[in-house]
Order: sequence, then structure tokens, then C-alpha cells
Amino acid sequence: MPTRSTSLLSASSGAAPADEATRIRLACAYIADASHGWRPECHGVDVRSLTAFELFHSRPVQALRYLNVLAYMAIALCETPGWCITAKGTLAAECAADSGSLEAHHTFGFTPLSPLAGGALEACCVLLFVLQLGLKARFMGRHRFARSAPAVLQLLLLTVAAADLAVWCSSVSWRRTPLSRPLRPLFIVFAHRKLLSTFYAVVRMLPAVLELLLLISGLLAFSALISFVLFGPWEPPLAAFASYGSSFYSSFLLLTTTNFPDVALRPYRSSRATVLYFVVFQLTLVFVGLALMPARLEAEYLPLSPRISPYLPISRARVRHLLARRA
Repeated sequence: MPTRSTSLLSASSGAAPADEATRIRLACAYIADASHGWRPECHGVDVRSLTAFELFHSRPVQALRYLNVLAYMAIALCETPGWCITAKGTLAAECAADSGSLEAHHTFGFTPLSPLAGGALEACCVLLFVLQLGLKARFMGRHRFARSAPAVLQLLLLTVAAADLAVWCSSVSWRRTPLSRPLRPLFIVFAHRKLLSTFYAVVRMLPAVLELLLLISGLLAFSALISFVLFGPWEPPLAAFASYGSSFYSSFLLLTTTNFPDVALRPYRSSRATVLYFVVFQLTLVFVGLALMPARLEAEYLPLSPRISPYLPISRARVRHLLARRA
């Protein structure tokens, strides 16, 4: 009868390697999986897969990957704006260096990169990302790589970026498409596991947050109607409550506690009884409604982002099995 560890080992990673050195390397890989919360079946068990896995997570390659991400995100801070490039690929007259208007596009005091330099830097970053995905596909295997949604999305985004660069380098169009640049942050999100899990958690908790926002918006609209009915007919008329639109805007200012005296003091000077309305408004919407927002965010986000990986016991079981075979 196979043990639970044996079944876990062979369920997704294939048979256990017979070589002792390979078993030790595989045990180290499972320890890395457990410490980082990775799926234990994210890599193969053969020598080539383990070599690619170790190379991918080595210190020099990790440093190169992070530097590549920083360079890829920093391109937007130093590249020439797209509206400064004409259809022929030349710099527009209003962005010429002698016109002085290009000074408005300087970032941190540095002159923006030329279109050729910016495109070359982006091409280098995209090439490194392609090599990174190729190395990941090598240790994951083609079938696992094809079933990994983040990896496929990264490949799709890199294809769009490469196609955009290819069209830009050709004689078809010297202008960059409006797609590749906004897709850069999205690619970084899909390329980083923790960012991706956070992104998924934020997307999944949006319906619950939207429900609370609709409740606060309904209460705000109702309070605006009450204030318009109470303060609208006053003589002399109050500009803050002369119409329902102005009442809604004034109520929104009260909700954000911005210019609160400008909205509340004029009715209060006319009648001290108006303090009841403003006290109820503050208690209901500011101290209760807005306070519920961070509480709801925390209640919805924490279950979606567990600190302990569910793959940790599986990795531990596989390590124990490999060490038992060694003994």
C-alpha cells in the first residue's frame, strides 16, 4: 500500500528520482516551495527541470529579474511622450529642444530619452522577460506552463508588446499604439505572485465593497433631499441648499468633512435647532458609515489572502518522503 507521502509525491510530480543527489536537490526545491508558498507541482523532478528551477531562483538571476522590472517601469518616467512623435517618427515642432516646451516633459531634471533609445530599452526588457518565461517553461514543463493562467497572460502581454515594437520599427507606423504602454503595469502584476494574489483578492472583494458604497450613497442622497426640504424654502435663501444638486454637493462636503463650517454655520446662525440635523448626519454617515468601510475591507480581504500557504503540508510530506528514501 502506498503511503500518503508517496501518493502526494507521485500525484503531480511523477515518480521519485532514483539518484540520491537528485533526491536531495528535489527536497531543497520542495523546501523552497514551502517557504515561499509556491505550488509543489510547479516544477518537474528531472535533472534539467531542477537545474532550470535553481537557476531561475538563484541570487544573480533574481537580481537581474528585479532590475529588469524596475527598468521596465522606469521607461515611462524617462521616455519621450507619444504626442511629441510625428507620423514620420520625428520630434514634433512644439516639443523641439530649442522651443523650450520640452522642459515641461522633463522628469527629475533629466532630459527625456529619444524615441530610439526608449524603444531599444523597452526591447531589451521585453527580451529579458521572454527569456525569463522560457526558463520558467523549462522547469514547469509545457503542459504545466500551458495550464498556468498567469504565465499564459504574461506571454500574451509580451506578444502584444513585441508586436507593437515590431510595427514601430517597421515602415508601417512610427507611432506607438496606445495599448502597450498601459499594459506594462498589468504585466508586472501578472509576473509577481504576491501582486497577483493581492490583485485577485481586491477584485473578489469589490462586490461587497460596492454594496456598502451603494448604501452610503443612498443615505447621502436621502440626507440631501431632507436638507433641501428643510433649508431650501428659507428666506433669505441659502446658496448651499437652493436646489437638490447644491444640497447633494453640500452633503458630500459634510461627508468628507471638507469646509464643514461653510456649510453648517449659516443654517446654525439662523436657527440653533439645525444642530440636530447635522449631529444626526455626522453620527449616521461619518462616524458609522465611513467607519464601516475599512472594517468591511479588512473583513473581506483577510480571508482572501491567507498568510500560510495551503501547499505547505504537501511540500513537507514530500520532503519527509525523500529523506526517508535516502535513509
